[in-house]
Amino acid sequence: MIRLNGLDGLRGLLAITVMMSHLVGSFIGWTDDRAFIGAYLSVVYFFMMSGFVLSYAHNNDTSFLKYALIRLARLLPLHIITTLIIVLLFKYNSTIGAYVPNEDVFSIKTILKNILFLNGVYWNEFYVINAPSWSISIEFWVSLLIPLVFNRLKLTMKCIIVAFWLPFIYFKFPMGFTQSIQIAALSMLLGSICFELTKKQRILDFLKEYNTNFFIFFSFLLCLIGVYSANHSRVDMIYMLFFIPLLFIDFTNEDFWLRKLLSNNFFLFLGFISFPLYLLHDLVIVSGVAKHDNVFLSIFIASFISVSLAFLYARCIDVYLYKKMKLIINRMF
Repeated sequence: MIRLNGLDGLRGLLAITVMMSHLVGSFIGWTDDRAFIGAYLSVVYFFMMSGFVLSYAHNNDTSFLKYALIRLARLLPLHIITTLIIVLLFKYNSTIGAYVPNEDVFSIKTILKNILFLNGVYWNEFYVINAPSWSISIEFWVSLLIPLVFNRLKLTMKCIIVAFWLPFIYFKFPMGFTQSIQIAALSMLLGSICFELTKKQRILDFLKEYNTNFFIFFSFLLCLIGVYSANHSRVDMIYMLFFIPLLFIDFTNEDFWLRKLLSNNFFLFLGFISFPLYLLHDLVIVSGVAKHDNVFLSIFIASFISVSLAFLYARCIDVYLYKKMKLIINRMF
């Protein structure tokens, strides 16, 4: 099993776009023409990459319970930490007259609903305390479909399901993609299909061709344009489909410059910190530590602090905690 360095780098790049979208909105304004307004597409791409990577990494797993526990070990610790910290930040803000979204953030029920991954699957809506964490809840529940359903279906059946599902999503969401478990499930299924395709030698041979590399680069540019400027419309479906070629980046020719770029040390560093960066940057915004009269300086300070915190968590806590939890889980099975 090869290391998917290209996808790791791509994940890091997308995590940066989500952070920048929130920083620009918070410090400059939530206008319809702001930079990185389309970063909601990055979350859709996260779902697609998860469908691909999880199918790739757990293709031969036999225990569903083990799979679910490993997913919890990956997602839950930082989710709990960031949720509780941001509640404390809101509590502090309430004492100094700074930003507090509403009193619901201090409700024990709301906190528990957030921690228990009920966003997107609970029948009543509730406030998402750490804004980016809405997708973590949905990702956990949808990722359970990979061993339960997706890995059990034949490639042909998965393609048939997508063929009917795509137009359904297209007509159900006329204003583009929203925070939906249906869109997440479709995205992961597309990722799972792409993983199945890597098992076919003719697909692998095709990915080595020069013309294929050119199309992947074109798809990369189009997806970046979408992340920077898309603003919720049915065109979102096009952006989703054009991300599919990027899922194969690690199976292209080793000399393909885009593969080498996304696999270099800088992008691998971004991939390494991508998950904590995704969940920690909103805490930096809420804390107000980066607020400055110069909005661009505020964005720079917030970015620096967010990246630094993400690295410290990934390097000093996440690596050891996740390894320890996986060791315990493996001993159970």
